[in-house]
Amino acid sequence: MSITALSKRRWPTIVNGSEPGGHNGTNDWSKNDLPGSWTPAGISESVVRSSRHMLVDVPVLNGFCMFIKREVVDAVGLMDDIAFPYGFGEENDFAMRTKRMGYELKVFEGGYIWHHKSKSYGDNTRRSLSSSSKMTMKARWGKQLTAAVKSLEANIQLKETRRRVERIVHLSECQENTLRILFILNPTRKVGQPTLAMHGGWISIFNQAWGLRQRGVCSMVAISAWTRAAFEANFPQLKTMEFLLTYPDEVRNPVDLAAALYPHAPVFDFLVATLFTTVESIGYLHTCYPHIHTGYFIQDYEADFDNIDEEQRRRAYESYEHVPGMILFAKTEWLRMKVVNNHNVTVQKVLPSLDLSAFQKALAVLQEKKEKDASMGIAPVPEAIGADVDAINVVAMIRPSTPRRNPYATLQVLMEIKQHFGSRVVIHGFGCGDDELDEFLAETGPDLQPLIEGRATMIEHHGTLARDEVATLFAKSDIFLDMSFWQAFGRTGLEAMAAGCVPVLPVGSGSEEYSRHGINSMLHNTTDYKDAVRHITYLIDRRTKLEEMRTVALTTSKKYDFSSASLRLLTLFCTSIASKSSLLAIPSPCEDALPSLSSSTSSINGSSAHRIREHSTRVLNTSINADHHQQEFTREKRLAPKSSLKAVLTTTFISSRQDSKKRKKLRILGRTTPL
Repeated sequence: MSITALSKRRWPTIVNGSEPGGHNGTNDWSKNDLPGSWTPAGISESVVRSSRHMLVDVPVLNGFCMFIKREVVDAVGLMDDIAFPYGFGEENDFAMRTKRMGYELKVFEGGYIWHHKSKSYGDNTRRSLSSSSKMTMKARWGKQLTAAVKSLEANIQLKETRRRVERIVHLSECQENTLRILFILNPTRKVGQPTLAMHGGWISIFNQAWGLRQRGVCSMVAISAWTRAAFEANFPQLKTMEFLLTYPDEVRNPVDLAAALYPHAPVFDFLVATLFTTVESIGYLHTCYPHIHTGYFIQDYEADFDNIDEEQRRRAYESYEHVPGMILFAKTEWLRMKVVNNHNVTVQKVLPSLDLSAFQKALAVLQEKKEKDASMGIAPVPEAIGADVDAINVVAMIRPSTPRRNPYATLQVLMEIKQHFGSRVVIHGFGCGDDELDEFLAETGPDLQPLIEGRATMIEHHGTLARDEVATLFAKSDIFLDMSFWQAFGRTGLEAMAAGCVPVLPVGSGSEEYSRHGINSMLHNTTDYKDAVRHITYLIDRRTKLEEMRTVALTTSKKYDFSSASLRLLTLFCTSIASKSSLLAIPSPCEDALPSLSSSTSSINGSSAHRIREHSTRVLNTSINADHHQQEFTREKRLAPKSSLKAVLTTTFISSRQDSKKRKKLRILGRTTPL
C-alpha cells in the first residue's frame, strides 16, 4: 500500500511511510520476510488494523517513500546528487538539512510499503556504495547524525507499531483478511468459591461468539483468568482451540481492563461490550484505536439493577450513548424497546443464540432409561424419601447474591407448595452453595421459619451446578419456577422447555419472547408470590394440562438454533463494516455470507488506489488540522514499551455525538484515574 500526499498545515513537513522493520544489529538494515502464507496485502491490512492513525516525530528519515512539500524544496533545495551520485544517503542528508531549517519530519505509522530492498544493486554492491556514502554523511553531520540515528532506532512509538503488527500476524486462530471480533466480559472477582456458576448472559455471549466461529469468523471472548476453568468445564470444546482471551485477575475497573486489553485490541475489527463497565473500557480503547468498530451486546437494562449504587446506576444509564457510533443490539424486543424508549437511541434486534443440545440430550437419556426399566419390569422409585412414586418435581433457581432474582419470594413459594402438597411434590433448588443458602435463611424473617427448621426434608438443594447437571435436573422435573422481577430474555426458561419442563415465568418482560401463557408456560406477577403459588397449584392439580403444555414447550424450544442467530449477528457486523468508508477490504466471511456485499464492494470501497488516497488524506488531515475534524488524538511522547495504557497517557478528543457539541477531555493516569 502507498500513502497520499500531505494536506496543508501551518508548519511545513516531510512525511515518510512506515515499514515494520529496523536495524538488524549488524550495522545493516533488516530484511523482513513475509511470515507463513501472508501476502503484502495482508500485512498492509495488519498495519491499518494496528495503526493509531498518527504522525510520529523523528529526527531523520529513511527515504524509500517520502512526501515533500514544494515549500520545503524551495527553502532547502534538491537532494545532493553530486555528493551521493549512486544514492545511499542523499535522503538522509536532505532530511538533516530540512530539520536544520526548522521544518519537521514525520513518519505515518498507518501505511505499509512492501520495499524490495537491494533490488537496484544487490546486497554486495549496496554495501560497497553505502560505505562510501556513510563517510560523506559522517563528514557533514558527525555526532549529530549518530544521535539522530540512535533516536530513530529507539523510537518507542515505532517499536509499538511493529509490536502491534506482529501480534496480529502471529495470532494463530485468525487468518489473513478474516473478520475478527472480541466479546468482552466484565471482570469477575475471585472470592474463594470452588466453582463458578454460569450466568445466562455469559452463556448467551459464548453461544453468539461460538456461532460466529462456526461461520468462519475469528471470534473470541475476553474473561478473567481464574474463570477459564469454569468456562472450559461448561464448554469442553474450548480446550482444543484459542477461543478465550484471559486478562489478569487483578483487573478490577474499566481503566485496568482497557490497559489489559490494549495490546490485543488492534487485532480485532470489532470490540463488543457486554456490560456498562466494559462499554467504558471500549471507550478508552476506541480513543486509542479509532478505526476499530464497536458494539454493545445489551444483556439487560442495568440501570434498573438494585445491587448497584447511584454512581454505578448513572454510568449504566449513560452507557448506551457513551461511545459515539457504537452499534447497540439486544436479543429480545422487550429489552430493545426498553433502551429505545429510555434513551432515544437505535437498538438492533438479533436472535437469541442457544445451544439446547445438552438439555435435549438429558431428556432423551431419561426417557430411554424409563423405557428400558419398563421393558425389564423395573418399577419406578420415588424421587425423594417420603415422596410419592408419581410426585411432581418442582425446581427453582435460588440466587441470594442477585436481588432481582427475588430469592426470598422464591423460597416462600417453594415452602407453601411443599406444605400444601406434601408427598405429592418434590422441591429442588440450585444456583448457590449450601453455606450461602443457610446464611440467607438465617437472615430472613419468621415467614420462612418452617423452611429453616425443615430444610433438609422440604428442599433437595443441589448447590452450584454445571450446565450438564442443570440439564439433568430439568429433565427429571415437571415445573420450573422463575420468580425474577424481570428477565431480559430468560434463557433458563427456554432451557427448561427443551428438557420437557414447563416453566412459570415473569410476566411483562423478555420471557414473553417465547412464552405463551397457558399454552407452553405460565406467566405470573412476581411482586405477589401468591400468584406463582396459584399457577403451580393449577398445574399440579391438572396433570393432563401439564402434559399438553410440556409437548408444546418442547416444540417451542426447537425453533431456536445456532445457525439462524449467528447469521443475523454476522449480517449486523458486516453491514456496519460495509457502510463505513474503510481502507480495509470487506473481510471474510462477509462476502461469502452476504453476497450483496461482494457485488457492492467496489462501490463501497472504490479501487485500491482511490481508497488509499481517500483514507490517507483523511488520516493525515485529522492529525494536521484538528480545527476541521471531530477527533484529535494527542499523546505523551514517551510511552511505556508495552502496555502503554498503564503509562501516563493523555488523550483528548472531540465527541462526535450528534446530540452534543460538548468537548470532553479524558486523562488516563493508569490505576489512579477516578472512575
